[in-house]
Amino acid sequence: MVTDSSIRSGDIDLLDAREHTVLTNALHDDLMPQRRLVDILTARSEVGGESVAVRTNGKSVTYRELDRHSSQLARVLITNGAGPESVVAIALPRSYEMVLAVWAVAKSGAAYVPVDPNYPSDRIAHMISDSGASMGLTTSSNVDRVPDGVIWFEIDSTDFAEIVATFASSPIDEHERTTTLMPDHIAYIIYTSGSTGRPKGVAVTHTGLFGLLEYANDLYEITANSRVLHICAPIFDPSVLEWMVAFYSGATLVVVPASILGGDELAELMRVERVSNVVITPAVLGTMDPAALPDLRVVSVGGDVSSPELLAKWVQGRIYFNAYGPTETTIISTYARLEADSQITIGSPINGVSALVLDERLNPVPVGTRGELYLAGSVLARGYRNRPDLTADRFVPNPFSPGGSRMYRTGDIVRWIGSIDQPQLEYVGRSDFQVKIRGYRIELGEINAALEKHSLVAQAVTLGKELQSGVTALVSYVVPASG
Repeated sequence: MVTDSSIRSGDIDLLDAREHTVLTNALHDDLMPQRRLVDILTARSEVGGESVAVRTNGKSVTYRELDRHSSQLARVLITNGAGPESVVAIALPRSYEMVLAVWAVAKSGAAYVPVDPNYPSDRIAHMISDSGASMGLTTSSNVDRVPDGVIWFEIDSTDFAEIVATFASSPIDEHERTTTLMPDHIAYIIYTSGSTGRPKGVAVTHTGLFGLLEYANDLYEITANSRVLHICAPIFDPSVLEWMVAFYSGATLVVVPASILGGDELAELMRVERVSNVVITPAVLGTMDPAALPDLRVVSVGGDVSSPELLAKWVQGRIYFNAYGPTETTIISTYARLEADSQITIGSPINGVSALVLDERLNPVPVGTRGELYLAGSVLARGYRNRPDLTADRFVPNPFSPGGSRMYRTGDIVRWIGSIDQPQLEYVGRSDFQVKIRGYRIELGEINAALEKHSLVAQAVTLGKELQSGVTALVSYVVPASG
């Protein structure tokens, strides 16, 4: 500081050489193994055979049945032009049909965009138009809720079933696709809240899927005997992880009907189906009694803050993970295994992911100091669909990578805690106008924009307020229009 008067105080390096090496390590970004989503989902199709792939509404579907039916459906999609870099919309609730549709789209090589049929019509129309989907899969009960201008296949109709039955059920060969399917093609597009009232589509490639799967499978101890709950809504990207960990290991996926949201009804389903593994939000987990679920061995929570009370309630006799990861970095980027007396952290990065805690000048901050979390590696999404401006704002050059790669600016404020040899990330809060509600990221500006469309509202401001229960709720304040 005293020998170089030209240096800015904000650029003074506060780290010693070892700290700098550990806290800016971005040299292992390319070490993540890569496989395409179709390869992950179908890995056990042949060897699994008559094993149960899916349990839904008390019925069983074998791996052979799922594989053959999805191949037929995939050939229908391919015949109509689906392939790598094209997009197929899936307007279905959480169900076996949704699982079947994802398998079929993955086999075609196309990317899928999940659409909640219960969304407002203008939101659905924007997602379909913005994603560039030229065709979609839905049911006869939902076809009136989706926009025109897209070829919609009603997968539950008799006429369509007859068409599907005319196609071969054998595995899809590489040459059948419109072009070669590569790991850097888009696997899916997930729409998240947008500050202007317009949701933004995150285009996620295949490149980060398998590295996460390998890491998660080891943590979750998934085997062919596991029974994995499918509770995440398909518009919520952890649903992809549920499918991958179950099907890659030849386990059974237990589908929760869309009508079940939590509480005793969910607990009873899990008890009857002997669910062993669950990926779930803290809010939903908190609605159940752990004593009612003797078969549940592994709990992985994420999407929102996990409280000490929830941890103490569920950790006894179980393995408990706290997971963190934005959609923009392929589902989950860090894990913490928590014990009964653990300080609640979001852990450390998975293999192939670099976590950088930086100040406003993009300098690394010392352990114990708050900074913004940036994530780097092959897990990064391609960007936001048709939003180069927003992509450039959030996916920025990585100054610590010799290869000139990118890093994602999460907007989350964190700090490193613990020893420099094994530092853990502690979540502190947000740096922008975004909140988490029941696991969903919501831009407060989107709520404001919706309210201000009303003729009686001149201005609106929305905040995330913590209730006495510890749950965050949206509270909006409005200025009435003149008169």
